[in-house]
Amino acid sequence: MKKIVGVNLLMYACVGIIQISGQSLELKDTVYQDESVAGVHSRISLNQTSELLTDQAYSLSDNYSLKRTPASWFTTAEPTQKTESNSPYVIHPVREIGFLTSSVVLSGMALVAKNKEGAITASQLACLQRESIWTVDRGATYHYSSSAHKASNVLLYSSVMSPWLYLAGEKTCKDFGKISLMHAETFMICWGITGLTKAMVFRPRPYVYNPHVSNEVKLTQAGRESFFSGHVAMTAAMSFFTASTFSHYYPDSKWKPLVWSYAVVWPAATGYYRYKAGKHFVSDIVIGYAIGAATGLLVPKLHEKIAGKRKKTIPSSNPVLAKVAWQHTSQ
Repeated sequence: MKKIVGVNLLMYACVGIIQISGQSLELKDTVYQDESVAGVHSRISLNQTSELLTDQAYSLSDNYSLKRTPASWFTTAEPTQKTESNSPYVIHPVREIGFLTSSVVLSGMALVAKNKEGAITASQLACLQRESIWTVDRGATYHYSSSAHKASNVLLYSSVMSPWLYLAGEKTCKDFGKISLMHAETFMICWGITGLTKAMVFRPRPYVYNPHVSNEVKLTQAGRESFFSGHVAMTAAMSFFTASTFSHYYPDSKWKPLVWSYAVVWPAATGYYRYKAGKHFVSDIVIGYAIGAATGLLVPKLHEKIAGKRKKTIPSSNPVLAKVAWQHTSQ
């Protein structure tokens, strides 16, 4: 009997090596003989002796992770893919804490800088000259429209909600938590960068140069927060985040061209209405668009899984594979 157990252990180890290399193995019901104490030869099949070791076996799937299968010794099963590997993103707690902490710090610094500088004064307003503005930006000083301002708000708020439109999908529904976290990080990082830049630059808005706008509107703190456009930056961040994540979850979707068209057009339309409202110069809109789009693309990119190989020690109830196994996964 000891000989039979030894043969089984040897055969079991061989199967694991062959399966790791991507080959399949089929062993017929080879018959072994064992000589009992009484000298009688008893015929014991390999399938029968396998029950002496364990009632379950392990085979290797196509991604080289161990998979428990019913006890049909040395019969390879069809490889299966892990469900969790379908997600294109991975969350690292330390990194997420860093993102969120950085955005909170940026926002806090922006608030401190705003409160320190204050609103435009009458003496500062008197020194402002339309002719001193760059030619490309000068046209914005002739505009002021409350309806255009309201339209830009609608575009901004709708862009913030846009990622929720595809969360009902089968793939994205399972990653609701990941998408929500990345969405929050994108929003807060862009908002923090925008607020801090406005607080440091304090560029007067175009309507401050418009003689048809009352001083009551001009002499405010908001009147000197032109650079860069927060509405455009936030809209670009949200729309490009939506397009990027949608493309990762549904790479073959027929809706991809429409989603990317939305990502490009929505912040551009927001910039147009901010210009017509007299809130921002052309340069404010261009810079805001670039920073917002970069944020919306970068945050999902930093969360993408990176294909690689990792060696792990995998606990196993099997006496042969209990020590060390190899697992190749995509992170």
